[in-house]
Amino acid sequence: MAASKLYLALEGSKKAELNTYIRGFLMEDQLKQQQAEGAAKTYTQQEVDELLQKETDRRVTAALKKQEQKLSEAAKLAQMSEQEKWAYQLQQREEEIQRKEAALALAENKNAAAKLLADKQIPITLADFVVAQDAETMNNNIKALEAAWTGALKIEVE
Repeated sequence: MAASKLYLALEGSKKAELNTYIRGFLMEDQLKQQQAEGAAKTYTQQEVDELLQKETDRRVTAALKKQEQKLSEAAKLAQMSEQEKWAYQLQQREEEIQRKEAALALAENKNAAAKLLADKQIPITLADFVVAQDAETMNNNIKALEAAWTGALKIEVE
């Protein structure tokens, strides 16, 4: 409140000087913040066009590859007998089930790792570094992380 009264009491030239000083201070602060965050890069139109073209090329290439796989799959199926088609489709389903089971096991292990880390008072954000497909490997990873974590804490405390 007192600062605003003081500001209002200043004459025109003093207000301008104060405004310039404040703007300079704010700009300097913004510059420091941008440098700390890694200043945002300004792109030219040509650079933007090149980036868009690269992304478009990548997506088109991926779509073409996927379409080629579908066509080769259809051609392969067309040459098979009914029993071969059935066996092939069964194999594909089994492989998909195995992929989903592996993903589910990994998610369950990540959840278990997060709980174990929380119990040991280690940040759960480190769960990605210790999670593994099997529980034994994961427990070994947690033990190694715990040893490193407690060692680092002891050094930091001392």
